[in-house]
Amino acid sequence: MSATLTDVALYLRRLGHDQSPAPTLATLRTLQARHTAAIPFETLSTLLRLPVPLDPPSIERKLLHDGRGGYCYELNRLFLALLHTLGFDARAIAARVLMGEAEDAVPARTHLLVLATVDGERHIVDVGFGGMVPTAPLRLDTEAVQSTPHEPYRITRHGDQYTLQAQVAGQWRRL
Repeated sequence: MSATLTDVALYLRRLGHDQSPAPTLATLRTLQARHTAAIPFETLSTLLRLPVPLDPPSIERKLLHDGRGGYCYELNRLFLALLHTLGFDARAIAARVLMGEAEDAVPARTHLLVLATVDGERHIVDVGFGGMVPTAPLRLDTEAVQSTPHEPYRITRHGDQYTLQAQVAGQWRRL
């Protein structure tokens, strides 16, 4: 997605900002929390067998002007464009959805999320994972439990693979 948004002011207002904030970790936390609260995850177009265009103007129109939500490719692409506009070092990455899969399953990479580097630390940022969406950036290079406004999360590493887990009802669940 292009780093240029047609209506960045509208997007920022929707996230509670009157002007462009500085590209800091505190800003990233605030933007992620507000985005997940203000713009829903929804797949109504898919369920209705309607096209889901992924070009930047269509995503911006649907999410900002039409007041709709979207799925990971829409939500995270728009959020990535906002981060680029604000001066963040961020890029899109692909991930596997493990939730509900067998422990040994290796599904295709069908999920889009954002990797943002702030002050030399890499963070996973995701505003498009439905009900288990992290509501705060998660440091990638630590296996420590990380608090968010909702569930605690952790990222485990096995070779060059990372697994995001959420603690739900006292148990760690792979996402």
